[in-house]
Amino acid sequence: MDNHEFEKIIEDLSKEKYKRVQSFDDSDGSKFWIKSTEKLSIKHILKGNPRKALIREINAEDVLRRIGFQSSKIVFHSRKNIVFADAGSTLEEIFREKKFTSKIREKIFSQAGEHFAYLHKNQYSHGGLALRDICWDGKKVTFLDFEKFRDNIAKTKKLSVDFYYFIHSWFKLSDKAGPELLSFVNSYKAASDKILWQEVLNIPKRYNILEKISLMVNTKNKDIIAFQRAIEFLKVEN
Repeated sequence: MDNHEFEKIIEDLSKEKYKRVQSFDDSDGSKFWIKSTEKLSIKHILKGNPRKALIREINAEDVLRRIGFQSSKIVFHSRKNIVFADAGSTLEEIFREKKFTSKIREKIFSQAGEHFAYLHKNQYSHGGLALRDICWDGKKVTFLDFEKFRDNIAKTKKLSVDFYYFIHSWFKLSDKAGPELLSFVNSYKAASDKILWQEVLNIPKRYNILEKISLMVNTKNKDIIAFQRAIEFLKVEN
């Protein structure tokens, strides 16, 4: 497909009800995803300019390609939209729907952990990795959603928090660590720098006061519960 065809499809879809992310198939049956700029709202006072987030994602592709990192392929972009080639099922879908055998799922998560460690070895941070941000196409994993990506060297402490985000996202979906998570963690640990891994293990100490406060609150908030589970998991890893 050429740029004119992508522009026409985006124009047609824009006439329908607004969706931040939506998919379409071309005449050959290839699947693509369109990500549009978030509509400006009060939350962006804290979250930041949505247009700049899209620009960061576009700029990230060149940096990630340069270091050989498997990120989503941008096939078209404009001022308000990015079009990506489909990269398969997300790890969240694979885990939730129990796609494939347990052994294959563990292999997929292991590959994801190893590749994430590679990103960190190059001292780049994803910015908020979750299970929905990694895809599997049957052969390889691909990482998505680099709206928070910065083209600068990340310090070890920031990289450790980047790792924590993934653990947090797991515990928003599950109340216990499964074999898939352990495969991800073990693979990441094996491929990671020892100093960085120690920073990961220091996270429970760094967030000790916050954890104590959270335990004093009787809540059903998924993020708070996931935080408690993630911290407990990292304590066991220590």
